[in-house]
Amino acid sequence: MKIRFILLISLSLLLSSERAYCQIGAAALEFLQLPTSAEMFAMGWSSVALPSSDPVMASYNPAQLGVQSFNNNLSASFVSTDWLPSYDRIEMSSTSINGGINLGKYLGNVPPISLGFGYSRLKVTYPEYWNSTPPGNKYDKADNFTLSAAVDYYVKASVGFTYKHVDSNPFGSVTLGDQLMHPSATANLFDWGIFLQVPVFPIMEKSMARPLRVYDNFSPVLDLSFGFSNSNLGQNSISYISNAFADALPRLARTGIGLTAGIQYEKNGVSIMPLSGRWTVEATDLLVKEDASTGYKWVYQSGFGDIKFFKDVIGGKSNGLTEKQKGWELNLLETVSLYWGRFEEAYDMRSRYFKTSGWGLRSAGLFKVLQILTPELLGHNVLSYAFSHLDFRYTIGKVKTDIPSLALDNQKFSSFSVIFYGL
Repeated sequence: MKIRFILLISLSLLLSSERAYCQIGAAALEFLQLPTSAEMFAMGWSSVALPSSDPVMASYNPAQLGVQSFNNNLSASFVSTDWLPSYDRIEMSSTSINGGINLGKYLGNVPPISLGFGYSRLKVTYPEYWNSTPPGNKYDKADNFTLSAAVDYYVKASVGFTYKHVDSNPFGSVTLGDQLMHPSATANLFDWGIFLQVPVFPIMEKSMARPLRVYDNFSPVLDLSFGFSNSNLGQNSISYISNAFADALPRLARTGIGLTAGIQYEKNGVSIMPLSGRWTVEATDLLVKEDASTGYKWVYQSGFGDIKFFKDVIGGKSNGLTEKQKGWELNLLETVSLYWGRFEEAYDMRSRYFKTSGWGLRSAGLFKVLQILTPELLGHNVLSYAFSHLDFRYTIGKVKTDIPSLALDNQKFSSFSVIFYGL
């Protein structure tokens, strides 16, 4: 019994140093906080408050899937990248597959209602940076199942729920003395989120009973949005060797606001936005804190945690206890996107501060331009169907830190997506 206790103590110290190599923070399983969307990566790691057709966004706010399902019927995204390549070879891969249906098309005179179903897997594979005997496969993995529903009655409102199963084996096989150990852990967690999108000009058009036009077939677009999500709830802790050495889980609160503005053009039954822009500001809080009244043991916060919504999000000022993400996008012809972003964190925390940028290409906008310029294509059944319902997306993002020596500096991230919509 005494020998076993000494082994557990020794192993816990080794595992702590191992975790410090690949994870920095106040909770275990920090891979669950990594960005898995290139669009998110390029826009300052913002993820919850802007409407997006990116299939991965449901991993950060499950309610995004409900809004996507008004238009997207089937979508898939694929990501594979080396995380922190200048530091060591950590491989990250992510796959997302979503299905959605707009029930309003089939239920008659009722407000449009959508349902979305999604599955995604995130896997991070670690290198053999710590001697394992024999060498083992070191990884963290999460399988996510998402259900979301939305209604469009003047305002689009959505709610979503994600169940995730986590399998964590970041240490491989460990030999202490003559004992071979396989420290690993599992967790069953859930996320939930809400999303609101307010289309300002369509609401005005309904109240005035007439369409708003800038000129001929051009009309203005202005949407306001809000998002909130709580992530990694449920299980209270995770332990690799003994409950005496249990770690907190990375429970998160994310919230933010967004704005989308542009010009809509309609011709030959095709609607396209020749020019548009998006902006968002969000705040994130890790809901794990040390409590002096319990001997500085970790405790969980609830709800928004330390986020002060009106100060952090509306006012744009950080309270020193949260992360802040800001993102901008400029889009031309729904085909070419340019992204910028900024991630800010208080210097008395982990002092992360960096800028992001990126670009993206979409085929849907190009197909719409071809249909407008060459309407005879609409007479070709196969081309007309493909141009009206198929979208390919490629997006790439990049980080630039204020300290070039940091491992995250010049980190690149790309993703490829396929979307079937309007079926």
